[in-house]
Amino acid sequence: MRSVPKPITYRSERYLNYIRRLPCLVRSCTEEAQPHHAGGILSGRGVGQKGSDYRCLPLCWTHHGELHAIGVESFSRRYGVDIHESIIFCLEGYVDALEAQGETP
Repeated sequence: MRSVPKPITYRSERYLNYIRRLPCLVRSCTEEAQPHHAGGILSGRGVGQKGSDYRCLPLCWTHHGELHAIGVESFSRRYGVDIHESIIFCLEGYVDALEAQGETP
């Protein structure tokens, strides 16, 4: 029997710091954000396992807890956000910031 290799979980404290500087994903919120490691289909991980740092979203403490409590679909409907598009938006912003500093992503 062949074993399936474990997915690589990428870590980047630098990217997490970038996410921390962004506003909460909920537009009306003014609280300081923290990284939320998005799970689900994009995580490549099992339940209860943290996904890649590059699949993080900025959410304040309150909205972070709410997302966990009500689930991604309900949260997305309630606040009109697309989690997957938001992940891509954050990554694009990070790459743009690096390039503006003359660095290579």
